[in-house]
Amino acid sequence: EQITADCLENFGGAVAFTNCRHDSTIAALVAGGLAAVPSVYNQLETEIRFVKNLSVRQITVFGYPDPTRDCDGNFCSPEVSVTQACWGVLQRRIPAADFQFLFNSFLSPMNNALKAFVNDPARQAGSGTIPKWTFVDMASTSTKKGLCNCNQGWFNTVGQSDNIQGDLLGSIHPNQRGQNDMMLPQVNNVLTDAQTKLIAIPHAVAIAALRTRGEL
Repeated sequence: EQITADCLENFGGAVAFTNCRHDSTIAALVAGGLAAVPSVYNQLETEIRFVKNLSVRQITVFGYPDPTRDCDGNFCSPEVSVTQACWGVLQRRIPAADFQFLFNSFLSPMNNALKAFVNDPARQAGSGTIPKWTFVDMASTSTKKGLCNCNQGWFNTVGQSDNIQGDLLGSIHPNQRGQNDMMLPQVNNVLTDAQTKLIAIPHAVAIAALRTRGEL
C-alpha cells in the first residue's frame, strides 16, 4: 500500500502517476521489503509457535499475483489498452515501462524471496513443532488477468479503487472477481477437508478458515 500511495502521490495534480522506476523512495521501499522477508516470516513462525502457542502443521504463503498485463500477456500501456472501458485518461498516462518496473523490480524479486524462505529444507520437511511451509504461485495464475484486462480483470484500477473506497489504496489489489476466481480455488486447494471449502472469499473469512484448520 505504501508503494502504491507513493506512486500515486500526485493524483489529481499535473502528474497523475509518478515515474516509479526513477523514484529513489520507491527503490528504497522495495529494497527494504526484500531485505525484511526472512525476519518478518521468522517472526510470524515464532508468534505462531511460541507466543500464541498454536499447534500448526502447515503454513501456506500465497505469492504476489501479477496485475501488470493485459488479456494477451503484454504489459499494460496506453497503446495496448486505449480502447478498454476501464482504462481511462488517468491509466493511459502510465507508461508500459512502469508496469515492467513493477513486475521486474518488485513482484518477481518479492516472490523469489518468499520462495527462497519457504524452500528452506527444514521448513519443507516439517517435523516436531516445526510446521511445514508451502508456497502458492499466484503470479503465473494471474498473468493475463491484469489491470488492463477490463472484461475479465482480477484487479482494481485507480479509478475503480477511488469509486469503491474513496481512495487510491485499493489500486492493484484483487477485486471481487479476483478474490473468487483467483484466490478462492487456491485457498480451497489448501483446505483439503471438503467440510471447510469456501464458496466465497471475503479476505478475513479465508484467513480465519486457514487459522481454524491450522494451515495458515
